[in-house]
Amino acid sequence: MSYCIRLLSPVEAAPAAAEIAAALGAEGFDSQIQAAAADAGWERLELRVPGEDPLRATRSQRRGEENPVDEEIDAFLDLVLQAEETPATRQVEDALRRARQMILLEVPDTFPWGAGRTVADALVEFLADRTEALIQADGEGFYDREGNLLLAME
Repeated sequence: MSYCIRLLSPVEAAPAAAEIAAALGAEGFDSQIQAAAADAGWERLELRVPGEDPLRATRSQRRGEENPVDEEIDAFLDLVLQAEETPATRQVEDALRRARQMILLEVPDTFPWGAGRTVADALVEFLADRTEALIQADGEGFYDREGNLLLAME
């Protein structure tokens, strides 16, 4: 099992695996990234931290008739449109409708979440900042890219 965090972005570009590794290294995290493509065209990457199970990211574009981005967005819109209308729910709805790509981060259940900043936090923040993404965390809800909770959802 894993805990999933989705980054729903209005842009199709993403930082290259080497940029991600450099950003995490600059924050002092001892990690290695393995990606199918070393450039910004990666679709899957694996983040390894010594002594821990890897975090996995899958990047999908909102292209074609049937794609995982549309499926996720449709499901989220169904939930958001049932919520009380507020400026935050309108912000989430707008971000979902504008999303062009989704990065799905799978964090293993064994991941050592702690009181301090983790490599998963740093990865999500870096990707959200670079892709202007809305963040959706399973069992929590939607966050803006600064980490402010916009809409709580279980």
